Amino acid sequence: WARVVESLKRGVREAFDQEGPGWAPLAESTQRERRRQGYGAAHPILVRDGAMKRTFVQDPLVVSEPRFLFYGSTSEIARYHQKGTRRMPARPILQIGKLARAAQREFEDAFVERANREWHKATGRGAFGRAG
Repeated sequence: WARVVESLKRGVREAFDQEGPGWAPLAESTQRERRRQGYGAAHPILVRDGAMKRTFVQDPLVVSEPRFLFYGSTSEIARYHQKGTRRMPARPILQIGKLARAAQREFEDAFVERANREWHKATGRGAFGRAG
């Protein structure tokens, strides 16, 4: 799962760095508040002091079992940004489709590497590859 987690971290880091892409601009009232607090008014979206981003990228909440992986955040506010509220548009941090494709590729690559090692140990022959 380690490679899958690293892939998820990269995908979330990209979402923050690219502001989605597609995250709604910040409301004027939010921009005024950010200015008062000494942060950039409009950018970066969802990053003031970096605490929420760190909970996804540097210290995510990860639960893994042989057939299960959960990747998320301990941030109290992340879910409101992910789904949106009546007063705030959704700005999805975990872009599931994009992240799932990248994670699947990492999982498949790790599986093939492990299968190759086991094949070589058991048979003494070269490894088989992965198509495409």
